[in-house]
Amino acid sequence: MSFAGSPVEAWYEASPTRIEVMKRLLAEDADFYVCPGWPAGGHYHGHDEVFGGFFPTAGKAWTRLRPVLEEVVEAEGTFVVRGRYEGVASATELPFSCEFVHIWRVKDGRLASLHQVADTAVLADAMLGREPVTQAAVP
Repeated sequence: MSFAGSPVEAWYEASPTRIEVMKRLLAEDADFYVCPGWPAGGHYHGHDEVFGGFFPTAGKAWTRLRPVLEEVVEAEGTFVVRGRYEGVASATELPFSCEFVHIWRVKDGRLASLHQVADTAVLADAMLGREPVTQAAVP
């Protein structure tokens, strides 16, 4: 399966504003693993927890957030996506840009799981009004 036309590509095209599209893409019993340092980090299972728990809670941390994809690797229904979150912290109105890696598993044409890893120090700095940490450029 290639990235073009995949449910993973459709997720990023819909995120973060087209929730109904995102719900159709995500399996009812999907698992979201969000790194502990991210707002509302933890494990979420199923639509109710992902869309009723994670997104509304985490979304309070920023006034704007969008994923910018930089690299996608696919193998046997697993997609590894490297990119950056570009956003603005709601508490301070400071902009941030932090790296992330998403590991998606696709099963029966729907998103079965997400494992997120992100540079949470950059977001924390923006939320607390501190000078941002310096990030090394990724080739």
